[in-house]
Amino acid sequence: FTGGEILWADQNRRPVVLLSGRPHMFAWWFPPEQYIGRSGVFLTQERYGLRDEEVERMLRARFDTVREIPMPGFKRGKGLVKMQAWRVEGFHTPPEYPYGP
Repeated sequence: FTGGEILWADQNRRPVVLLSGRPHMFAWWFPPEQYIGRSGVFLTQERYGLRDEEVERMLRARFDTVREIPMPGFKRGKGLVKMQAWRVEGFHTPPEYPYGP
């Protein structure tokens, strides 16, 4: 899911930190430096073309602990949506964004 979809579904109750190099408005709404040491859930889905190994390698570079959460696929319209989720703990390396604060 995109960050906006997650923020909307959660009704803005929790911060949504984007770990991509293009965080758009999330860079100002939820600056990742504010969440050093925190834990959360990392979500992505098949439409972004990321392999599990790539995601896990990226997460292990940013968090102390990374555990995959099994997620069943679900139907959205006529297609099957495959999501991936990981429980991440001990955030220590925020992404560098191409623009300043």
